[in-house]
Amino acid sequence: MHRRPLFRHVARTVACATALTAVLAGVSTSQPVAADGVMPADSLGAFVGFEEDSRFRQMESALGRPLDRVVTMTANNTPAGMRSSVWGQFASSSAYLPALSDRLDVTVTIPLAFGKKAPYQRGGPAEVLKGLRKTVSGAYDADFRTVARTIIAAGYPDAVLRLGHEFDGTWVQWSARDNEPAYIDAFRHVRNVFEQESKAFRYEWTGMRAPWRAHARGAYPGDAYVDIIGLDIYYRSQGQISDKVWNRYKATLEAHRDFAIARGKPVSYPEWGRAHYDTGRFIGLMHDWFTDLPASGPGSLEYQSYFNPPHQGGKYDLNLLPTVRREYLQQFRTTAAGPADSPAPRPAPLEAPAPPSTTIAAPEPVTIVPAPTPPSATDTPSASGSGIALVATESSIEVDWLDADDGRRNLRYRAVAANRWKWVTWKAPITGLRSGTAYEVEGRVHSGEAWQPWMTATATTK
Repeated sequence: MHRRPLFRHVARTVACATALTAVLAGVSTSQPVAADGVMPADSLGAFVGFEEDSRFRQMESALGRPLDRVVTMTANNTPAGMRSSVWGQFASSSAYLPALSDRLDVTVTIPLAFGKKAPYQRGGPAEVLKGLRKTVSGAYDADFRTVARTIIAAGYPDAVLRLGHEFDGTWVQWSARDNEPAYIDAFRHVRNVFEQESKAFRYEWTGMRAPWRAHARGAYPGDAYVDIIGLDIYYRSQGQISDKVWNRYKATLEAHRDFAIARGKPVSYPEWGRAHYDTGRFIGLMHDWFTDLPASGPGSLEYQSYFNPPHQGGKYDLNLLPTVRREYLQQFRTTAAGPADSPAPRPAPLEAPAPPSTTIAAPEPVTIVPAPTPPSATDTPSASGSGIALVATESSIEVDWLDADDGRRNLRYRAVAANRWKWVTWKAPITGLRSGTAYEVEGRVHSGEAWQPWMTATATTK
């Protein structure tokens, strides 16, 4: 979603949750209206606010199905504020996300610089450059490591990290306007810090709709650093969106999609919604756009997340926009139905969370497992591919990398014929699998300046 609120203190936001009125109250979930298109499974997300457990569950109830994803925000005023806001969402006693890590995906919005809002508007690109250079210098590395470890310990080592979102605007502390090289350096630096904590993290590069075509593409960090190409998009004007205005919106959507296709990446819409005024046409147009995207591969929909917080003066709150709410539920209650089977649990947390301080131990060195001895026909089911070998048990798969390179690498898996990959840490076994099920596993290594082709193998659990 787009204009994300600044989260200052956990206690203040928890108080906001306590005072929250019923969201989407009174909406029946029976006899759902059939949608015209079909959206990919596991693509339905929302931003419901900060630590808004009740709001999260009310939205699921109104939709009549589980949400697949929650998009969260962190504070960006200070590194301490960032750490505190992540601690509140992922580690505090009131945090609801850890209990849902077995079924919910999370996108975490991470700042690339800190300080007062809109430094570009106050002091120009030189003011922004100072903050970006400080990030690249490593001044905040320990803070980012604390954030990573807190997220991992909550059960999300495969979270999507949205680094330096809406960089094409002038309101963020890390604006790339006239500072494209510095922004790219900061994005790559922070990504590398997070990757040292979990190889399963994925990284999203998200621009804002209005300035995207003029200011975004020159700040692209590179294919080796970006996994998902996102776009925040809102309609905030009075009245129904006209065909003329929608055509302008659609031109940006098409340019964004085509750029993602050219880079071989899926697309996302981590913030979208109808704001301020209670008309619903924009909701239906966005639904149709989502369903018209490629079914898989480059340009396909990774996820879309409706911006529905209880704050910001009710500008986006579906509970206060009944026409928008009705249209949203009609379009999305029967769209992107979840998988028939329960999702496989996430990998176990890699380590206990570090407290929100800046004293962080250095990451452990990578250990390469030697190539296994091929099992006999009576051994545990196994399979091998070009570069990786698999050994399956009843509910897990061990992955051995048959190369001597100890550099960066990715690992993902899915049930054979499933549409969506699950990304996991390459250091640990793939766990929580269904017995008697065939799985595809893909791994790749980063060599030189680029990712090498995916290496594929299959195995069937006992």
